[in-house]
Amino acid sequence: MASPLAWNEVDPNARKWTDIAWDAFNEDRLTAKVQVSHAVMVSVLDGPCPRCNHRLSQRNLMTLVASLDPLETKGLDAATPQELAEVDFICDCSEEHAGRPKDVHSGCNTAFHLTVYIERS
Repeated sequence: MASPLAWNEVDPNARKWTDIAWDAFNEDRLTAKVQVSHAVMVSVLDGPCPRCNHRLSQRNLMTLVASLDPLETKGLDAATPQELAEVDFICDCSEEHAGRPKDVHSGCNTAFHLTVYIERS
């Protein structure tokens, strides 16, 4: 059995991690999107980390509009076809990675970037 990958100190933001994630996205092994509902925008990711290949399942708050004026938030929920969002993700897998700092409790320290569709409800 191969030993697990160590904490990524060499190239955590390398373009290759985005390329690998994009390939997984196009092969339907990884899903990613942005959901907007009632002025709350959340990024959603499910699939393997492009480096360690451990399972990721993320829901991250991107924007919350705290306005009491419905006219100011109405546009956030309006459906517009084919809207895209640029989203940065970072591995937060629950597996061990040697060398991970003691104050960090998840992930292999690898980041990637995807352009995904926005779904509004």
